Amino acid sequence: TLFRSNDESNPEHAKKFVDAAIKNFGGFDSAYFRTAIHAGADILKSTKELLDKSYQSNFLAVIYALQAVLPPLMKAGQGQVLILTSASAERPIYDFLGYTAMRAAANQAIQAASMVAAPNGVCVNAFGTNYLNYPDAVKSYGGKEAMGHVSSKLPVGRFGEPEEAAHLATAFLDGKNMFTTGQTIMVAGGYNSRMDDLKFTKW
Repeated sequence: TLFRSNDESNPEHAKKFVDAAIKNFGGFDSAYFRTAIHAGADILKSTKELLDKSYQSNFLAVIYALQAVLPPLMKAGQGQVLILTSASAERPIYDFLGYTAMRAAANQAIQAASMVAAPNGVCVNAFGTNYLNYPDAVKSYGGKEAMGHVSSKLPVGRFGEPEEAAHLATAFLDGKNMFTTGQTIMVAGGYNSRMDDLKFTKW
């Protein structure tokens, strides 16, 4: 780990990782970014402050990451970029309006960026996750009891483990899959295929 903390909504901060990789390792072959702030409410309660936070951290941060990592990879003529967004970008969580809307916008930006990068041998994809079992998620959903309720609504019947998502992510970062680009890969236990209503802030 080159830096202990990072503010992805600052356009200089993604670039510092790129500069550090080039300085310390002479370059890089792939890049993964996780940008997120879980700030939101429904349409009637979404304040300018909440919407601005989502815009900065869930959309602009993705733009800054792409602007930082694509030029050196395109110059090298090959590479892979995977950016974490959210499965809620495809199927919104309605009481988290700003978050899900900005994640959808980020997926569109990633797809557009992939078309610019593809002629230079660089693949760019999005990773749309939701319902993974890690500490921040447990806290966000209100603890283990709330997670149990959510799990019952998912087709797979449980939360996913981070290791499962990491295993899939490897296929988009290890240099062996250079024919898939501009895609959003859903990693959410079938959430996007089920019609049951799920909310984020209340169960």
